[in-house]
Amino acid sequence: MAPLAPSPPCGRMGADDATPEAVAWHRKMVKRVLWLRGAKRFLAKYPRLSAKLDWIDAVFPGALFVHMVRDWRAVVNSTLVRRRKREAKEGPWYGDRIPGWKEMGDLPPEIVAGRQYRFLTKKLEEQGPRYDGRFLTVRYAEFCRHPVETVREIALHCGLEWCAEFEGTVPLTLRSANCKWREQLDPSQVVERVRSEDPEFFASHEEAD
Repeated sequence: MAPLAPSPPCGRMGADDATPEAVAWHRKMVKRVLWLRGAKRFLAKYPRLSAKLDWIDAVFPGALFVHMVRDWRAVVNSTLVRRRKREAKEGPWYGDRIPGWKEMGDLPPEIVAGRQYRFLTKKLEEQGPRYDGRFLTVRYAEFCRHPVETVREIALHCGLEWCAEFEGTVPLTLRSANCKWREQLDPSQVVERVRSEDPEFFASHEEAD
């Protein structure tokens, strides 16, 4: 098995990191996964891939991208919950290694989570236009309000055939989980502390009450 080139320390990878060895290895592994699962398509759903679109496109030309945008407060809350559950196994750092991550070790976890959300979201918003026709942005709140219409949009974007049988597998209604942050994050402390780092950005990524 050909060795992989080491990933950059901050977790970002560009087209130049797609060495022939790395391309061959990843294509081989994906092909094997598809064979083992009897599947025709491979779906990767990891936030850390948000900073690697150019690399993904180099390894898998023609790849399709779907960006699910969710209220930053809900994402930060979810990150904190998952971090508490997993930090005992994985150490003090949880999440994508964004630029400057090594210097964030002493920061409050909510600040780190907020910076991760901002960096990855901005990265996707900047890169999306470069993949015209292959990049789709979907809002989580809209998905919950209109699941059938949203899933149809995603399916068509991915070149999947839409039919009555497919539609029948989609729930007619979905309960949004965005409200959980209200029960677990202190608005006057945690939320305001994160928002103060970039008021304009965070305000534009909040769902109206």
